[in-house]
Amino acid sequence: AVAAAELAELEWVAARMGSAQGGVPRQASGGARGDNIVSWLRAQAIAGSREQAVALAEKMRRQSLLVPVGKASRFVDSSSTAYQLQLRSQRSGMTRHTAPV
Repeated sequence: AVAAAELAELEWVAARMGSAQGGVPRQASGGARGDNIVSWLRAQAIAGSREQAVALAEKMRRQSLLVPVGKASRFVDSSSTAYQLQLRSQRSGMTRHTAPV
């Protein structure tokens, strides 16, 4: 089981990844390629190596924050494998926290 603090961190990464401003590049289908996810995690200094980025993305996949488009059973650092982001707020109807105006 994943600790609550680790899950919160994974959700924070997923939210940044899905951001329209500076998020991971998306395909026309809305999915993101595995290699682009890995490169984005490195560029954001969230992961120090491709291997760390793959491990982080796999944790996100296991928590259903990254959902493979197709039959991938684990996260793959590849241009031929795409993933959809599933943010918890999208699945459970939670409201997003916004800064006061």
